[in-house]
Amino acid sequence: MKTTPFFNQYFALIEKLNTRIEELQNSQTEHIVCKKGCAACCMNFGILPIEYYAISQAIKNTSKNLCPRLSKKSVIPAKAGISYLLRGDWLRRAKGSCLRRNDGTIETSCKFLHNNTCAIYMHRPIICRTQGLANVYFNEETDAWELSLCEQNFTTVSDDFFTEEQCLNMDEINETLAEINRSFLEANKTELSQSKALIDVNEL
Repeated sequence: MKTTPFFNQYFALIEKLNTRIEELQNSQTEHIVCKKGCAACCMNFGILPIEYYAISQAIKNTSKNLCPRLSKKSVIPAKAGISYLLRGDWLRRAKGSCLRRNDGTIETSCKFLHNNTCAIYMHRPIICRTQGLANVYFNEETDAWELSLCEQNFTTVSDDFFTEEQCLNMDEINETLAEINRSFLEANKTELSQSKALIDVNEL
């Protein structure tokens, strides 16, 4: 399987993303309560093949014993996140709906969650890295920006706080990731012809 150039591109994206996340976290410290031990967003997410194989290789290079056996003690119920659809002016809140979150069952929880701590934190997927921030996506069906954030964060700010500079544009990140994934699959179309579009983290 051809992996090196695509893994390099993926990890370069991670490095760039980490820089942006650090900038946001440093400037928004007083508004973000997420910390080690909070596992509300830790779920069995579906990830693209490029992430699956890159993370799998990184895990193998790090340790063979990163995955504890799942037990009910490894799982905590979580509060729902909040999603807002925003029209017209940049990020004006409209009626929101709850985002899917870890519901406290083994089926929805990530197998790498142990005592509410991530066992593969250094190698976690992009979706895990961006949890807790003010993430925005453009919803073409509604022709509106969608702001996603944890209800425990940004509780004291007004709508005016969510400028483009204060938000993480997930469309830009996902488009880059999707392009790397397409190239990866094309280069390995024989080996990965039966690969699923999204692979559960718990299959790592």
